[in-house]
Amino acid sequence: PIPRDAPIPRDAPIPRDAPIPRDAPIPRDAPIPRDAPIPRDAPIPRDAPIPRDAPIPRDAPIPRDAPIPRDAPIPRDAPIPRVLPKDAPIPRVRPKDAPIPCVWPQDAPIP
Repeated sequence: PIPRDAPIPRDAPIPRDAPIPRDAPIPRDAPIPRDAPIPRDAPIPRDAPIPRDAPIPRDAPIPRDAPIPRDAPIPRDAPIPRVLPKDAPIPRVRPKDAPIPCVWPQDAPIP
């Protein structure tokens, strides 16, 4: 029998099915397997590369300054903004019952 507090040599082989304690320290340069599960609350570095085919969650927050592709589909239930953009042209529509403006020349003879 090996005593519980026996020192373990640094180069001792570790069996593949050895249990890993939950609080075991992970070396910074430890290789991460491609199929490693990612915890839902794992912090994401700000400069992390995003794969082109990464799925976008439906409830993902959209930054206010995010570029909108010109060919982006508009959802049928998209809310219509009540505020027009500052540079939007204002349509000049004359009401149906508005009087037609008529300018009479000042020096014209009165018939």
